[in-house]
Amino acid sequence: LSQALVEPVRETLEQSTSLLLIADGALEFLPWPALRLNEKPLVEQAAVTFLSSVLQLRLADSKKNLYNSRLLAVESSNVEEWGKPFVSTVTLTGDQATRDRFFSRWRFYGVVHLDSPARVNRLDPALSYLDVT
Repeated sequence: LSQALVEPVRETLEQSTSLLLIADGALEFLPWPALRLNEKPLVEQAAVTFLSSVLQLRLADSKKNLYNSRLLAVESSNVEEWGKPFVSTVTLTGDQATRDRFFSRWRFYGVVHLDSPARVNRLDPALSYLDVT
């Protein structure tokens, strides 16, 4: 499946950090984030956003809310419940919730939810931290 769908656009994907997919019909139900690019799942190499139609893209673009409609959740168990209004939701849990992975992705999301121990020091922000492995 990756050979047929990813390989033809491999060079473009290798240079991309974000991927917007508008999959029609049966393509909508494919496991796009799991497809392989250079032996790694696509979702590990780019932030993947799904839209159901070009019309949805036009509406999001006209309202300038596509960015804000993307949610990155870290160590969160309630994403299914409160993540419904988002066009794209990515959850990092367990071994996936690493500091490097978080910092390489967070800027691509309009909303970031951290359900992880955090310490905020307003007097000395350098002492603030998130407890992600």
